[in-house]
Amino acid sequence: MKLRKCLMVCALASVMTVGSVSFVNAAGSRTNDLTVTGDTAQQYEITAEIEESEAYRTLAQEAPEIVDIIDGVNDGTMEMVDVITKLQDMAETIEDEEVKAALEEVIAVLEKKEFVTGFIDLIALEVAEKNEEGNYEISISVPSLTDKMENVEILHYSMDRSVWEIVEPTDVDLEKKVIEAEFEDLSPIAVICDQIEDAE
Repeated sequence: MKLRKCLMVCALASVMTVGSVSFVNAAGSRTNDLTVTGDTAQQYEITAEIEESEAYRTLAQEAPEIVDIIDGVNDGTMEMVDVITKLQDMAETIEDEEVKAALEEVIAVLEKKEFVTGFIDLIALEVAEKNEEGNYEISISVPSLTDKMENVEILHYSMDRSVWEIVEPTDVDLEKKVIEAEFEDLSPIAVICDQIEDAE
């Protein structure tokens, strides 16, 4: 499975403190208008209005602190720096040193990133099949990708494993604005990239 260093955070709700929208940033337009493309289009679907998804409703009940992040990013009131602050607050409540260190490692990656999209829910349909490595292979059209973006990755909150992880795509085509990636399981994701400096 191609996960960047398999960055996982066992951020279980029990150890956390409970606590389509378009935006404009330095990279251009940030949108939730993502679609599944290619051969995978018949196997997966995307819920851009994530608050309408079953995953969102479940998180609202079981992990409202995750919903706070999703809502903040999607309504434009939170940028990456705000998400990092939320995750740092969560880290302070974690007593397991290994789990805490994993969360801090993810935070360190995010400190160099910015959002390309808001959070959407990625869903496997009944016909979806995992590959030999036990992962879902998906092609996603991301209209807000530009040729100025570098190190495009995916921030994923796994509901099955209660972890945050950085998923490294198997391929990124900036010209066609398509990302190919593998996931162990599917739930809310947002596309991220390296910070882009404002043009002088």
